[in-house]
Amino acid sequence: MRSALLLAVLAGGWLAGCDRLPEQVVQRGPDRDALLAADRAFAERAVNVGIEEAYEEFLSDDAVQLPDGGAPLTGKAAIMANVAEAAAAADFELTWAPTAARVSTSGDLGYTWGRYYLDGIDVDGQAYTDEGKYANVWARDANGEWRVVLDISNQNEVMVIGDFAVEDYAEPASQPD
Repeated sequence: MRSALLLAVLAGGWLAGCDRLPEQVVQRGPDRDALLAADRAFAERAVNVGIEEAYEEFLSDDAVQLPDGGAPLTGKAAIMANVAEAAAAADFELTWAPTAARVSTSGDLGYTWGRYYLDGIDVDGQAYTDEGKYANVWARDANGEWRVVLDISNQNEVMVIGDFAVEDYAEPASQPD
């Protein structure tokens, strides 16, 4: 979990550290609208034709996935194997909706983030619902189509370690010299 968080922070820093300053990132316009439409289309395909087909269509060949609670997966083949295993082993429906998107001023790199919902039946036959947040980094391919290059998700549950919950953590008021 901590490594996924660290990689998410690094990915955000990587986006901000591209050859553009964060305040130059496009907030509105056709590139942003196209990226939001791509994320919505990805989500719609997952519901209408299945999660495997949707991931096959929208992932870049060199994509990386940082699943909640799991090791990073590198490359479309590794991600697709994980998606296929999950789809075969469980009865579930995954839905999501983007909340926001940002696109670089060059229009070839951007990210979306939003909420996901997972409804299913566990191995004991009990219904469950899970929800969380996701962030996807997208890049345009050679044909100008948006493809996911980094897929990150995390559950909304509060992580508890002993008597310490992450939500209880506060930065110190001052740093030692």
